[in-house]
Amino acid sequence: MPTPILKKSSEATAKEERDRPIPPECVRCDVCMRGFLPERIDKHREACRRMESRPRKVFNATAMRTAGTEQETYIKRGAHQREVQVKKSNWRAKHEDFLNTVREAKKVQDHLARGGKLSDLPPPRPSENPDYVQCPHCGRKFDESVAERHIPKCANILSNKKKTAPNTKKR
Repeated sequence: MPTPILKKSSEATAKEERDRPIPPECVRCDVCMRGFLPERIDKHREACRRMESRPRKVFNATAMRTAGTEQETYIKRGAHQREVQVKKSNWRAKHEDFLNTVREAKKVQDHLARGGKLSDLPPPRPSENPDYVQCPHCGRKFDESVAERHIPKCANILSNKKKTAPNTKKR
């Protein structure tokens, strides 16, 4: 796996350049600490001082790659930068539920191996998934993305309406 490239501060880069040896015929620039031939050092110092006074423009690879394509309109609107919320993982609860399921299955296997009937055992406990959202209309549980679609549709289904108390006789 390649190592990530870390951005270095300009101070760290200048220190590295200062410590780097230069050939004996070269002169070190007092701005960037790089080595140049004596006939080129004056020209370089002018350019180096000019560049040092201006902030350096950050290269935008996305803009360069999408320039002149259909994707450019989406990039300008910022549609590609939608933040996706990351839910906190509840791996521990899922792991415990998994272990309980495996223990129950072992008990069933042992009971059957001893010659018992499956009908003698109590029904297994329903597993609870804490990530699921319960529908207020029908009581079923769904994943969040599915619940967003299901709940509005379920609200319009008459058979899912909770039974109300029977009407009392009117006087």
